[in-house]
Amino acid sequence: MKRLLLLSVCILSVFASYAQTEKAKTMFAEATSGRMTPSQYLKQDFVKVDSTSMHDLAVLFYQTNDYVSAGTCWEIALGKVKKHGKAYEQIINCLSAVYMDNTNPQKLQWLLQVIEEHNQQELLKDCNDYKCKLERAQYYIMQGDEGKAKEHIKESLELCQTEEQRIEVEDAYAKILFDIRDFQGAAQYYYSVANRWKTIGNMEKYGDAMYWSAQNYIFSSKYDIAEDHARKAVDVFKTDTTEKGRKKYIQNLVCLGDALFCQQKYEEALGYYTIELDECKEILPNTEKHADALEDIGKVLVRLKQFDEAKSHLQQACNMYKTLNLDNKYSNTYSELLICMRKSGNNDVADEMEAEADNKRKAVWQRLLDSELSSIETTEKYLSNLVYTNSLNTIAGCYYGLDKYKDAAHYFGLYTENLRKMLQEKFLLLTDVDRERVWNEQQQHIDDFRYNVAALPDSATNLMSLYVPTLYDMELISKGIMLNSVIEFEKVLEDNGDKKLLEIYFTIKENFKLIDELQAVVSDENIEKVLQLKQTNSSLQHQLMVGCATYSDYTQYLSFTWHDVQAKLGEDDIAIEFTTVPLSPLDKDNYILALILTSSGEPTMEVLSTKAIIKNMVVKDDLYDNSQYYNLFWGFMKQHLAGKKRVYFAPDNSLSNIAVEYLRDGDISFYEKYEVYRLSSTKELCRNYSERTTKNTIAIFGDIDYNSLISSNERGSLSCGQLKYSKVEVENIKSKMKKTYKVSVYDKNEATEQSFRELSDNTPIILHVSSHGDYDGNDKTSNKDAMNNSYLALSGINNLFSTNIQNDGKITAADIAQMDLRQCDMAVLSACNTGLGGKGIDGIFGLQRGFKNAGVRSLLMSLKPVYDESTAKLMTAFYEGLSNGKSKRQSLLDAQNAIKTMGYKEGKYWAPFILLDGIK
Repeated sequence: MKRLLLLSVCILSVFASYAQTEKAKTMFAEATSGRMTPSQYLKQDFVKVDSTSMHDLAVLFYQTNDYVSAGTCWEIALGKVKKHGKAYEQIINCLSAVYMDNTNPQKLQWLLQVIEEHNQQELLKDCNDYKCKLERAQYYIMQGDEGKAKEHIKESLELCQTEEQRIEVEDAYAKILFDIRDFQGAAQYYYSVANRWKTIGNMEKYGDAMYWSAQNYIFSSKYDIAEDHARKAVDVFKTDTTEKGRKKYIQNLVCLGDALFCQQKYEEALGYYTIELDECKEILPNTEKHADALEDIGKVLVRLKQFDEAKSHLQQACNMYKTLNLDNKYSNTYSELLICMRKSGNNDVADEMEAEADNKRKAVWQRLLDSELSSIETTEKYLSNLVYTNSLNTIAGCYYGLDKYKDAAHYFGLYTENLRKMLQEKFLLLTDVDRERVWNEQQQHIDDFRYNVAALPDSATNLMSLYVPTLYDMELISKGIMLNSVIEFEKVLEDNGDKKLLEIYFTIKENFKLIDELQAVVSDENIEKVLQLKQTNSSLQHQLMVGCATYSDYTQYLSFTWHDVQAKLGEDDIAIEFTTVPLSPLDKDNYILALILTSSGEPTMEVLSTKAIIKNMVVKDDLYDNSQYYNLFWGFMKQHLAGKKRVYFAPDNSLSNIAVEYLRDGDISFYEKYEVYRLSSTKELCRNYSERTTKNTIAIFGDIDYNSLISSNERGSLSCGQLKYSKVEVENIKSKMKKTYKVSVYDKNEATEQSFRELSDNTPIILHVSSHGDYDGNDKTSNKDAMNNSYLALSGINNLFSTNIQNDGKITAADIAQMDLRQCDMAVLSACNTGLGGKGIDGIFGLQRGFKNAGVRSLLMSLKPVYDESTAKLMTAFYEGLSNGKSKRQSLLDAQNAIKTMGYKEGKYWAPFILLDGIK
């Protein structure tokens, strides 16, 4: 079992000493005598020449850098040895070394065919030792099958009999994890390898592994751990005076400087970069490493606003890169120098430099484009779908960078088509953690594409129609992608009723909880436990994913395109996907785009507003009472809305905390003017939901005893005081719904967290919570913290002495996400700020995500603090509509109008609540 290039360089260096046959030497002398070219010489018949001599002749050509002739000789030698034997495998490795850099795509394609045929033959053989299992893991990862790769790594580790063997496997696995961008996992395995070398007593190997651990912790943004590991690696090589040791010392100084730089410890980083530069001047003068050291110091001096010194170092680095023909590094450093010039006020000089910088960038784009285009067919046929998809994106980006916008649009479209297929293929057998890792890379590509659309020059605006349909499809893919992957997976898991798979699933979840707890405190003991748990989970996850894939394809939600959405629209309908494009870090340069789709034609686009304007609107007290705000948003779509009756729109994070559907046009809100539906994504129109339970049950939590004598007028008060009108709300809802539904009320001391959790076993079709709620976070809050900081208050929350975290009176979004509420059609969160949360890459992380994750179809939730009395009346009127058979949307609209007639005309009373995904 061989991967491309596996051990090929090592094998060549060994074989070089074997090129001793007299026949090979004689043939090489004849081929290079000058009487004919080597290519002419190699066209003769070598049927009588043995394979060893042909191989040795290839090595002689390889040593003189004649890789074409070497490849020809190895091709001849390959036909002379036993197919699929050891010699056959070794020659394939040699061919890999010469053809991977060969500009002839036909040769590379031929070689890949030979390698794949050989690998398939190898897969038929028994595999019972650690090295064979390891090689198969490496093969499967090249094929994009992470599940099988991880399973074979686990088996390989179990077959290891010595510490050295275990080091070999863990080191190889760390490289695999790096290749698939699981940087934290790679860092942990490198750390394990380091400790094993330390135990054996090989401090050089210990230092090497600590370096790689530090590097991967930097890539995973764990900069404090990276700093610690880099310091230990620096200490290993600090006193090593050999040339090899000093080079490794420089390497680790860079790593430590980078870890400090990423933590904004610029002064300390400068100190280590300075030592790096001094070392390079002495042992590596005028080399790439020397230039790197100058660039390192330049970038940190820019952060320290020492612009003159920064310019000097960056200019020296540029000059050195240029002399060394390192065009990519020259281009990047030149761009840094350009930024430095602008920050120091030298705009005239910067303007002159801009043209040269653009030319350099274009030269880089062209070389990359030529390389990708020459191998795209081979990539599609022989490499993984992920590699091919990324290659399409690279080609599109190159065309865009070269101002070839029509070609760029074509390849961005191809990228999006293949992205959808690739994600369906990858997600089907990946865990939610691995799905997120795969998605993060693609999300960056989509962010870059959004920027490209917004930055399309005026001279190319006629091509905008080629970009907008692709952008619409990207929004359909990206919005809620991770949330939907969990929902659909758990749906399949629950529906098939396989008790063994359910048991495996819950074991995996418990293991992940333990892993999170152990990773919170870094220690050698904890890392060892984490790796053991991950190995256990790897095997369990493979069983789980294969089992679920057998029952159903839970990735269907990824297949929807704008064509599918359009097919669901009537002549009176319009669908809108909102997205935000940041052209700079400033909110005023973050533009909100509307991607507009009707029942005919392709999607179109309008630039609506900026993030700065929206943020300013959110804090206005008269937002829903003053019609001037309508024109700042919906007014830009007037021509598209003309003649339409129904509006389906999907906001992005920038619009997550503003009820744009309630903005007023004169005396009427947008919600009244049109039949408006706020959706998680317009692909919700395409979803075929299974029927919910036939049990007409409603669970109501309200009139809760928080164990406090304090009363409260708002439902988000930190004191969690008694809500005077919550009792009225509960009684009214029960009264209106009891004729049609079986109503269960959880009030006073019965509204416990335990009672709430037990809804997983007895899910109501409607869940109503009348209580306090809040979100305690900001734009910098992590996804995990956002889920823990979004909560609903239940009985006992004011008990300061409670030690039972499972029943402390606070049910968080994270808690709810673990529940099974898939039979719940609607959750009504009659509390403050229940629709707010942290802004993640695929949506809002808060109570709405918690309930959606649990399987709830639609949500009525609030974006602001709400008032106790008016909220009770709004909810009473809302259920009045439901009891009369009205839709959720119509019931909410009627309830809002009803409380306006009661004197609650201001938006702060009727506009805080929004209905999400209330289309059925």
